[in-house]
Amino acid sequence: MDCGRAGADHIGRDYFSRLVYAGRISLTVAIISTSLATLTGMAVGVYAGYYGGWVDSVLMRAVEFLATIPTLPLLLVISAMLLRSENAIPIPQAALSFLGFGIQDPIPTWGNMLAASQQFMFDRPWLPLAPGIPIVLCSLAFNYIGDGLRDALDPRL
Repeated sequence: MDCGRAGADHIGRDYFSRLVYAGRISLTVAIISTSLATLTGMAVGVYAGYYGGWVDSVLMRAVEFLATIPTLPLLLVISAMLLRSENAIPIPQAALSFLGFGIQDPIPTWGNMLAASQQFMFDRPWLPLAPGIPIVLCSLAFNYIGDGLRDALDPRL
């Protein structure tokens, strides 16, 4: 891991600038995927609410079935299928990048930076903290924002 200068990774790239760029990519992917899931859920809910009756029952049973499927194994299967195709567009998420199925190096994401620091963890145990802390802080921040919005907008509280 000695590359001759402080603040660089094992092949000499600036670690802070990669961490900032990785944050831009990771957060963009998170916001886009959450927005698509929200819009899809709203469309299904509006359709089920408008028609009601048996349409509502069928759509809600389908949504309940989809909710029982574990997300990470499903994303791993989809990512493996996309990696085999000629138009390979890997699915990024911090978890998939950490497992090696998301966006690959040299494009930085917090997940693949965390995976890259794993091999040097016994010599330098602080290396996983650099990408790990932003992942935790962003997760906490979005959870607290969601809790605050629920508290502010829920009329039942």
